[in-house]
Amino acid sequence: MMIPIEARLLAAMLLGLSMTTLTARADDSDLPPTRTQGDVVYLSGGIGKDETAAIKATTSRYALTLLFATTGGGGRDAFLASVPVKIADASGKVVLDAVTDGPYLLVNLAPGKYQVSASLDGVERKTSVTLKTGVPQQRSLTWPVRAKDTTSAPIRPAAGPIVVTVAPDGTTVTTEPVTANATAVTTTTPPVQTSAVPVQANQGGVPYVSGGIGSDESAALKAQFPKYALALTFASVQNGHNVFLASVPVKILDASGATVLDVTTEGPYLLVDVPPGKYEVVATNGGKEQRASLQVTAGRTTERAFSWAAP
Repeated sequence: MMIPIEARLLAAMLLGLSMTTLTARADDSDLPPTRTQGDVVYLSGGIGKDETAAIKATTSRYALTLLFATTGGGGRDAFLASVPVKIADASGKVVLDAVTDGPYLLVNLAPGKYQVSASLDGVERKTSVTLKTGVPQQRSLTWPVRAKDTTSAPIRPAAGPIVVTVAPDGTTVTTEPVTANATAVTTTTPPVQTSAVPVQANQGGVPYVSGGIGSDESAALKAQFPKYALALTFASVQNGHNVFLASVPVKILDASGATVLDVTTEGPYLLVDVPPGKYEVVATNGGKEQRASLQVTAGRTTERAFSWAAP
């Protein structure tokens, strides 16, 4: 029995619709979670290739897409996270006050006029936008890269914006310090960066390295685990998925209670080289503190994952 051409066309259309739906769902699985503040729905992220691609594919669903970056970084864009952002309506009322989780902030707002303000190192950027129904808008807020002092010790950002540098092909992600609000640290020997491993630092005789933003740097740091006494991972659980965290304050205390390391992470991994013994690790995220008592044994790496439930 021959199937009428109309039926075949309908079947093809339904198959195409099903495939489109499946594809959309697959892309959505890489999206960061949506959040609500008042009547405003938004999401933020863009750390890593998959999440960035998923966010770019969903911008048409949001009234406003904002991108945050530094410019003038030797031919590369340095995308920013942890940027404080405020959006006010035409009356001056702040309808969104958030801190970004990556270089992208997607916001659903009612039609109207809005002013966006964002700050980096005390330097404020503003932009105005008029939103219309069914017409998504995009804006970029950029800051110049601060000139680096090559004569001083390497610097790492204090509790400030995380900087994520993305190569032009969008595949390589590393962290670079560009903020003025940073504290100097010394290194054991000035290491030459020949891979995606971040620069090792030293605090009071304790060598450590932190990072893991992007697939290349993450893989490079995982390969370094056996070289360190402690390998710590930080994440939150959102919608059943682990979301890696950066900018987590961490303290490590020895058996006497003395603090041997007090740092803020630059990615989901913190690798620390301490002598054998008992240590207490204290990590804080969203005002919630977690503690872990760890035993370090010579010649072995002690691993511990810290995880918080999403707010």
